[in-house]
Amino acid sequence: MKDLKLVQIAKKILQTVLIAGFISFITPIAAQTRGTAGKNSAPADEKFKPGDGLITDWYGVGHPPSKGVKETDPIRIFDKDGQPWLTFSHNRESPYFFDVDANPAFKAFWTDRFGRPIALRLKATSKSWYEVIVNEETQETKFIKIKDPVIYRTDFDPFIFHDRIVFDHKNNPLRKEPDGRELELEVPVGSFFQPIRIDGDWLCLSFAPINGYRQGWIRWRNDREILIGFSLNDFKIPNRK
Repeated sequence: MKDLKLVQIAKKILQTVLIAGFISFITPIAAQTRGTAGKNSAPADEKFKPGDGLITDWYGVGHPPSKGVKETDPIRIFDKDGQPWLTFSHNRESPYFFDVDANPAFKAFWTDRFGRPIALRLKATSKSWYEVIVNEETQETKFIKIKDPVIYRTDFDPFIFHDRIVFDHKNNPLRKEPDGRELELEVPVGSFFQPIRIDGDWLCLSFAPINGYRQGWIRWRNDREILIGFSLNDFKIPNRK
């Protein structure tokens, strides 16, 4: 009888140890699961604030991929619920390669005739996501993960200062200063206008009128509407909306 009691006590001790061990094992897993869910929250679960600039890949910013990123790695775009919307690569050796013109819903702000690189206009940002315009005609937006190593956020500035710009001299005339009076001068047809600096929606240009080099200001955009022709739109002045 005494031996039976000892066996029962030993069983209870063993059960207690096993339960304690299981709890200590499962607790960090549960915590880890909660942490992972937080890092991968869907765009619909986060608060966004207005953003500005461009989202592109390593090819678009003109330098080699980041460490650990392959040239064949795709760009991944998601819906608001966090589900994949479009996954593609510019690289023909990638299993995700596709012709960007094959998807009528995808009309990037800029892509060259080979489909690489691509630039998407940034609309808003949250803790984990970029909201980008994926269709410039409909202004439809989707989402890209901020921590995606393939993606880079950049400004319009390097693309504007990269080359000359063209603009509508009649509806967007040169001015002495931002929102100032118009410059009264004769500018020869075919004059070269070189960007000097940007101040908000205004762009200072250097040019050569009849009587020597001068500077003047124009609007390069009105809120989110681009008003000039530059390297990202093939130097074509956009039609006013």
